[in-house]
Order: sequence, then C-alpha cells, then structure tokens
Amino acid sequence: MSMRSNRPTAKQAAYARRWCDRFMAELARLQLHYCNAFKFWRDCRDKRCRRHRRCCGDVDRCLQARIGAVSRHEQFLARQRILSAAPRNSGAAERTVQEFMPFELRKPDSVKAAELRRRGNGRQAPA
Repeated sequence: MSMRSNRPTAKQAAYARRWCDRFMAELARLQLHYCNAFKFWRDCRDKRCRRHRRCCGDVDRCLQARIGAVSRHEQFLARQRILSAAPRNSGAAERTVQEFMPFELRKPDSVKAAELRRRGNGRQAPA
C-alpha cells in the first residue's frame, strides 16, 4: 500500500504561482480601471490624481473607501461592460477577477474568494 503525498508536484506549484501572479496583476488592473471609470480622482486628496485626471495613488485603498458612494446598479453596469469587452480567450485567472463586482475587489478577500471558486466551494460564476 503506497502513500501518496498531499504536497503538490513542482509543476503544480509553478502553475499555482503563475495563476496567482496573473490573478493579482488583473486585480490591480481592474481596480485602477474602476477607480478611473467612477472618476474617484475628482475629489481625491492626492494632488497628482486631480492633476492627471486619473488615479495615481493607492487604488486598493481608494476603491475601498469610495465604492460605497456608487450605486450597485452602476457597479453592475460597469462590470457588464468589462465582461463584454473581455476577449473570449482570456485565461481563467483573468476571468475569475472580471466576474467580481467592484465592491468585491479587495486584495485579501478577493484572493480567498477566488480560491473557493477555483475549488468549486464558493459562489458560482454567472452564466
């Protein structure tokens, strides 16, 4: 009777690292997109954001602080625009991030939720 190790192989670990890197890169890109789409730079404390008319600071903190002022319907429409503009051949990590609503795009929470979705235990993606 052979005992299989629960540890992933080197190939599986490398795939998981690449998936996580792509997930975090898409998360940062999407956070910046939502900050700019909702024009949070208009009343930002950071002078660079107002001067360049785009978010130049910490997008994670900015999105968390200001997303409550945006109605859920506007957030839904913004997410639908992202989903319709996304290429059909985008990777699984990118699709996972794009399925999040803007108020869900918080780095620690998003990573945990993505892991649950990947394993099949979490909320399923909309059809």
